[in-house]
Amino acid sequence: MLFQNQNFYPVIKTSKYDETLKFYMEFFDFHPAFKEDGYTILQREGSHKQYLGILANDQSLAKHYAALDQCETTGSIFNFLVENIRLAYQQFHWLEADLISEIEVSPSGQRYLAMRDPNGNIVTVTEMSKFKNITSNDDESILLEKSKTN
Repeated sequence: MLFQNQNFYPVIKTSKYDETLKFYMEFFDFHPAFKEDGYTILQREGSHKQYLGILANDQSLAKHYAALDQCETTGSIFNFLVENIRLAYQQFHWLEADLISEIEVSPSGQRYLAMRDPNGNIVTVTEMSKFKNITSNDDESILLEKSKTN
């Protein structure tokens, strides 16, 4: 099965990027685990680590997140992490999913694709190869993994 033992986290696409980050950090004790211009993955410790992505609804990101920028949506985007994005793309294509992008590459080198669910919600599927420790049980931050590649 393609998604066995993989992580899932929601992403909020917002025109109030800084305010949204501050809100979740102050009120719900999240802290940045990964950050690039206009996109942050927040992490919250507990019995199970929780993740929340915040994506700026900003035209300057259009060239990097073309699939998401073409969508008129703000609000929730659901993200699933997979080991092999090409295999996921082939499976979704074969199953006639409403794909709204080919495989794209983010500024940090993350490969992802985007689709719509039957309700029009955006679902992204991201290859986790560059960010293995998002699913690990150790306390290392995704930032450490990213810094090794820069």
